[in-house]
Amino acid sequence: IAFFCVGCFNSPMLVLNTVGNMMANQNGVVVGPLVSTTLANIGTCGPADIECSSVLNHTFADRLLHDQGPRLRQWTPVFGALDALAMLILLVFFSWYRFFRIEGIVKSNDKGHVTSSDFAVQVRKLPRLQFDKPGMTFNTALQDYEKKIKSYFVELLEKAKR
Repeated sequence: IAFFCVGCFNSPMLVLNTVGNMMANQNGVVVGPLVSTTLANIGTCGPADIECSSVLNHTFADRLLHDQGPRLRQWTPVFGALDALAMLILLVFFSWYRFFRIEGIVKSNDKGHVTSSDFAVQVRKLPRLQFDKPGMTFNTALQDYEKKIKSYFVELLEKAKR
C-alpha cells in the first residue's frame, strides 16, 4: 500500500517529464527514451521536434508545462508537496516495518523455538590462563585454571544472592 501511494504521488511528475519535449532534439542529437523521464525534460518549448536551445537558456521555472499552459513556477509547490508526502509515507512505513513488524516476528519466533541461546550465559572478566610457575605444563595450568574458574563462579553466585 505504501509503495502504491508513493507511485500515485510521484506519477504526475513522471507523466509531465515524459510528455515534455525539452530534451527531444538537442543540438542535432536525438536522446533516448530514458532521458525523457528525467526532470530535465519537463515542460515544452513549442511544437515537438524543434530546437529548444533558446528556451533552455531561460530559467527552469519559466518553462511552460504544456503548450499555452501554466508555467512550471506555479506548479513547483504542488510537486514539492507531493514529493514530501511520498517521502513521509515511506519514512512512516519503514519505521513501522523496522520497529513493529520485525520486532513482532522476532518475538513470536523466540516464543515458538527453543535454541541454545536460551540457555547461554555471557560472562565477562574471566581469569586468564597463566603459566606462572616454572616448569608448568599445559595440563597442570588447565587444572589450576579450572579451580580459578570454579571459585570465580562461586564468587559471582554469592554476589548475586546478596
